[in-house]
Amino acid sequence: MRILAAQALSGRTSPAVIGGLTRGLGDPTPEVRVAVAQALASSSANLLRGAAETLLNDSAVPAVSGVELLGSMMSAAGLALWQSITDSGDPKARTRAAEIILGMPHEQTLAFLRDALDADGPEAVTAACVLAPLGDDRATDLLFFTIADDAASDEARRFCARAMLDCRTPTTSHAVAEVLRDDRLVLAWHSEDSVATADLVDDAVASDYAPLRSAGSAALDLIVGHIEQTHDDDLEHALGALISVADHDARVRGGQAILALGADETLDALAELVDEHFDDPAVQLAEVASILGEFVGQGALPILLRLAVHGDWYTGQFAIQSIGKGGDPAAAPLLYKIASDEEARPELRRAALLAIARLRPQDGGVLEALLICVLGDPGDSVGPDEPIYRLAGRVLAEFKLSEAVDPLRDALADDRPAVRRSAAWALGELAAVESLSDLITLLEHDDEVVVRQASAWALGRLGATDESVSALSAALGDEPPVCDQAALSLGMLRVEDAGQALRLALDKPQPGYVQDRLVWALGELKDEAAVAELLRLLVAGESVVRRRSAEALGRIGASAAGPDLCKRVGVETDPEVRTAVIHALGELAWVDAKRSLERAARDTQSPAVRRAAVQVLGRIGDDDSLRLLQTIAHADRDVTVSDAARAAMARLLDQHALRDDSDWDDGEAAA
Repeated sequence: MRILAAQALSGRTSPAVIGGLTRGLGDPTPEVRVAVAQALASSSANLLRGAAETLLNDSAVPAVSGVELLGSMMSAAGLALWQSITDSGDPKARTRAAEIILGMPHEQTLAFLRDALDADGPEAVTAACVLAPLGDDRATDLLFFTIADDAASDEARRFCARAMLDCRTPTTSHAVAEVLRDDRLVLAWHSEDSVATADLVDDAVASDYAPLRSAGSAALDLIVGHIEQTHDDDLEHALGALISVADHDARVRGGQAILALGADETLDALAELVDEHFDDPAVQLAEVASILGEFVGQGALPILLRLAVHGDWYTGQFAIQSIGKGGDPAAAPLLYKIASDEEARPELRRAALLAIARLRPQDGGVLEALLICVLGDPGDSVGPDEPIYRLAGRVLAEFKLSEAVDPLRDALADDRPAVRRSAAWALGELAAVESLSDLITLLEHDDEVVVRQASAWALGRLGATDESVSALSAALGDEPPVCDQAALSLGMLRVEDAGQALRLALDKPQPGYVQDRLVWALGELKDEAAVAELLRLLVAGESVVRRRSAEALGRIGASAAGPDLCKRVGVETDPEVRTAVIHALGELAWVDAKRSLERAARDTQSPAVRRAAVQVLGRIGDDDSLRLLQTIAHADRDVTVSDAARAAMARLLDQHALRDDSDWDDGEAAA
């Protein structure tokens, strides 16, 4: 009824009517206030701006109502319309205001807007939104720079992007790209106005997918959804853009979209993509090669074989990996060629060897290719690359290619040290016991350290014999790299008779890494005769040797070392060494260490030390330890320490057969 009354009073100018309508602006109903304002505006041009501003400032009334009111009398309200909405927080109101101003043949208003471009803040942005469709270059430049400004508000950037989409200037696609790269902006826009965001997606598609090059994951999800729903006619081009964006997660999402399309459609699209962009460095075909790995058995192999020899080694590596996944023996000849090509990048050769291992081809070519990888080209004066010959040796062993043993034994007499080294390594991988005497001879008499080192390694894989143990023990007196490898092999063989030779080597001056290996081997042999020397190194050795000595003492189970280890907990400064000492006390179940461990459990510097201490207290602690563990479980800020304390409490409670553990519940701890 009040709305009808206001409408009936529209256009009347008597003081009584104006007074009544003015009071009506305070009506509790928003719809009535809008009707009253419209009546006032129609009654007097002088009242128009006041009525519109009342609505614009009315939080219960949509701001667009005030804009529409100003627009209803645009001949009298050009500048008022502009000035009233420059500070509005409602983007819909500003958009509608722009539309109204554009419909005004009012040169004064347009001049005012152009002057506003020189201002700072929202006035300049709003002016640009109005003027950009008129072809004003300054306006479109301002819009673009506002969109690209990360410091600008999300609302301002969305407002400018909306204007750029509407005006379709040459820089529109660049503006869209700026929006799409910002996940936060895309998500905020989509949650506020999904229709406008859909327009953004359509523009990206219409712009030849160029904006996708820098798109983030959120924008890509929208684009992928568009492609999945519409199956764009230019599918292979769209998919090419999807998998060439900079963001890795976005490329993965694009790949998932491609896989969802179905094998036939996907292969056709990817084949055309490869044809179109084979020589285009801007398109990352490595992602294409990775996707094609899902379709090797469905016709993708020819495309992958082409990509495997692509000029970009990264693409070639992915293609070779995908070939290996497919299990098609038809790919074996190309893989042999790549693996045995000493001019190829090591990454490609390694990928080819791994693919061969997965394919498990049965033809004779595999032996020839692997031997070339192990021994190198006979015409090469240097010999094979280390990463390649080691991997090829492992593949030989996996295939159990015993036919390789004789050529490898012959290679032990080669003039090139690198060939003798790699042949010895491969014989060890094959566990070729028939080569035992050859390897011992090499270890004892070869002039090259690297060859003797490889021979010592190989002997450790052939099993323990009197001859091999004797040769390895003697090699402990060789140069450090050979001594190191001999100690490793003796430790792996776990021959107790080697303990004396290891101890004698440890008595001599050695580099830290060799001492570390000798100590490890003595621990593996559980050589109790080494305890005194290990205790000396626990104090005097380098940090890595001190840590290894503690581990070895724990492995040997030397109870005589308990007091020294217990003392070391309190004086050791290296957290890794201290942690190893604590674990060694746990291996010994040294109950006299409880108080030292409780102090370590309060260590403020190292969570690793605290965690080790509470773990061992869970094995050897008492009632006092339980109380400390309870405190740590609730107070330690490191979650791994608090979790370890709870596990230690549970273990102690089980050990002490305390079935009623209510004294240790969380409630008491909190109290």
